[in-house]
Amino acid sequence: THYNYVNLQFYTSAAALVVQLPYMLYSFEWSAAQPSSALALALLVNGILFHLQSVLAYAVMGLISPVTQSVANTLKRALLIWLSVLYFANPVTFMSA
Repeated sequence: THYNYVNLQFYTSAAALVVQLPYMLYSFEWSAAQPSSALALALLVNGILFHLQSVLAYAVMGLISPVTQSVANTLKRALLIWLSVLYFANPVTFMSA
């Protein structure tokens, strides 16, 4: 059977959940848990955005060559590092670069 990028993302996410959920439930400190709606919303938004990013990455990989995708991913990472340095005003010296 041929999987499209949505099916592939779903099955890999479901497999990750099956592997990680038992450990999370075992190691979670239930007595120290403080429910927070802001945290739950942040986690939900993070999960949805990560899913959309992954589906988009699979879609892009189907449209361009792997080398082009790898170069674009490297440029994206460099841009994110540069923007974070500008946004957080981190001093960049010769030794830290």
